[in-house]
Amino acid sequence: MLLQLPYISVQHDWHEAIADVACAHDKPTNSADTFWISAYGHGKGASIHTSVTVRKADSGHAGVELTGEGGMEVTLVNHKTIKISYPAQDISNVTVHAPRAAYKVTDSPTRIPKPINSIDVSPGGELFVVGGDAGDLKIGELDGGAIRRDLKGHFGDITTCRFFPSGQVILSGASDFQLRIWSALDGLNPVTLKGHRAASSRDGTIKLWECGKHGLHHCFVAPVACGGCSTFCTPGTFSPSFTVSLLLIHKGSAATISTLGNYATPVNKIAIGTVPSTLRGGGDVEVEVDSREVETEDKLLLAAVSDGSLRGIDLRSKAEVFATSAKSAASIACAYAPQWNLVVSGDAQGVINAWDLRDIRQYSTPGTIFELKPLVTFYRNEYPIQDVVISKDDKGAPVLFIATVDGAACQTSPLLSADPSSLRVTHEYSGFDMDPIANLRLLGKQGVVCAGRDGVMS
Repeated sequence: MLLQLPYISVQHDWHEAIADVACAHDKPTNSADTFWISAYGHGKGASIHTSVTVRKADSGHAGVELTGEGGMEVTLVNHKTIKISYPAQDISNVTVHAPRAAYKVTDSPTRIPKPINSIDVSPGGELFVVGGDAGDLKIGELDGGAIRRDLKGHFGDITTCRFFPSGQVILSGASDFQLRIWSALDGLNPVTLKGHRAASSRDGTIKLWECGKHGLHHCFVAPVACGGCSTFCTPGTFSPSFTVSLLLIHKGSAATISTLGNYATPVNKIAIGTVPSTLRGGGDVEVEVDSREVETEDKLLLAAVSDGSLRGIDLRSKAEVFATSAKSAASIACAYAPQWNLVVSGDAQGVINAWDLRDIRQYSTPGTIFELKPLVTFYRNEYPIQDVVISKDDKGAPVLFIATVDGAACQTSPLLSADPSSLRVTHEYSGFDMDPIANLRLLGKQGVVCAGRDGVMS
C-alpha cells in the first residue's frame, strides 16, 4: 500500500517576521507581520493555504504571539522553532525549525551565489567540505562559515565530497570522470582515480580501487566507499560521481581492483554496511580475495540504479545477492542501517521504500529478481528524493531524514512501527525557497546541515 504522508509547508523566512515584530521597539503594541503556511493531505479539502499573524505581546516567548487562520494551530517554542497542528488533516505537533545559521560559501562574480552540489561535515563537527560547479571545492569552519582552503584540481562540476573518519582526508568526485583524495590539512592531492568512461557513474559501473603503491601518505584501516563516499565504520549514502573505493591512501598512482555492476543504466547512489549472514554471496564456499583489498569480507554494498531497482552486492564475493524489480521512476537515493537490518530507497517520483534485510534471501539462480515486500512505502509529495539518512530518535528507534528537489528537508516518526499507516512527518527544516537540496548531514543532537542549488549552506 502506498501511504501519503500529510505535511505542512511554511514560508522559508518565517522566523524573520517573528524577529522583525519582536525587535519593533518603536511600536511596542501595534507592530504586526504575517507569514504563510500550507497544509497538504488527501481526500476532499486536502490542502489549505493560510497565514499566521505575528503580533507584539507583553508576555510569551520572544515577546510575540502567533495567531493561525483557517483552523491552523501555531505555537511559538522559541524565535527559531514553532509547532504546527492542523487537525483536519491529522497533522499534529509538527516541529518546524528555522536555520540557526546560513552561509554563502561559493564564489560568484555576482551577488548570486553559485550552486552547491554536495556537502559533508567532519566527524568531529568542526569542518565542512562543499562542492559546486566548475571544480569549486572548499573546506570551511562550520562555526562561522569561514573558508579555510580551496582545493584546486577538478575541472568538472563537483558531484560528491566526503570526509574520511579521521577528518583529515577528503574524497571528491566530479563530472570530469575523476575521483581525488585530498589532505584537509594542507590541500595536497596525492592520488587521483581515473577509470570511468562517462561522467559520474553514468557508465553503470561500480569500481573497487587500490589507491597507490608508492610512498605512504596516510593510512587508515577503515576502507572508504565512494559513489558519494562513506566509511565502513559509519555507513552512509553517496552521490553518483563515485564508484566503490576501498582505500589505503598512498601517494602515487591508483589501480582498479575490480569492476562491479556493469548495469545498463547509471548508478545514482550507493550505501555500505555489514552484510547479513543470509545474504553472503557464495555461502560457505571459499572465495579468493585480492591481496590489495582491505576489510571487504563482511560488507554489503547497495546501489540505487536508474532503472528503478535497488541492488545488493556482497563485496567479499563481488556477487550480486539481491535486486528489487525495475520500475519507471529512477532510484536516486539509498541508505542502510545494519543495526536494524533496515534499507531505504527514494526515487524520482518522491516514493520511499523501507525494507528489512532479514526478509531477503540470496538468489537461487544468478540474475533472478527478488520480489521483496517493503515494510512501508510512502511519499510526502511527488518531488524527487535527493537524499535519505537513517538515524535514531530520543528513544533509540530508527527515523528517516529526507531531502527533496522542492527544497524540503524533514524527519519522520519511527519506521519500524507495528502500524505502518501511523508513519508521519514530525519535523520540518525550513529555509530553502523551493531550491533543490543537494544533500543533508546530521550533527548528532546538534542538528542538521543542508545545502543546495541556492548556494547557501544552512
